Amino acid sequence: MIAQEQHRIPESIQLRVVLLEAAFNSDELQHDQNYAALTDPDLNLRILATRSDADTSLCTWYPKAEELNFFAKGVVTALGGAGPSAQTLSDFASAGLAVSVGPGFTYKGIVTNADRLVVANLTPLHDANPGHVTSKFSGHHSDIHYNEIYELIAGFLFRQ
Repeated sequence: MIAQEQHRIPESIQLRVVLLEAAFNSDELQHDQNYAALTDPDLNLRILATRSDADTSLCTWYPKAEELNFFAKGVVTALGGAGPSAQTLSDFASAGLAVSVGPGFTYKGIVTNADRLVVANLTPLHDANPGHVTSKFSGHHSDIHYNEIYELIAGFLFRQ
């Protein structure tokens, strides 16, 4: 039987993932949770995670739905509502770059390759556009049509 060699991603390759107001628990990236492997520094992965206090789906309804999950321990919050847990930030070995996205935000607001975890707060942008809420149940959960969000993503993915 031939032993399988573990394949590593070449150091010259950097993976970038965007989580737009992610609807999973804010602690799922921790070292002891489901997506713990993503915190491995050898993976050469950068994550942009957006969050918003104006995301009614994640800030209000997600925790209520999780009350039905009898396996959950304590109060459960969504990554896209509350942002990553303090332990997640610690597991990524940085406080994470915090970016506030408001009206007029451009790609230049993203610091390149500075942190493996970038947390972008979309609350200022959503607060400036209260009329765009189409449902009292979702709030600003699905409104990704803002130029500032496209600027944020482009800056994260392509700025060198």
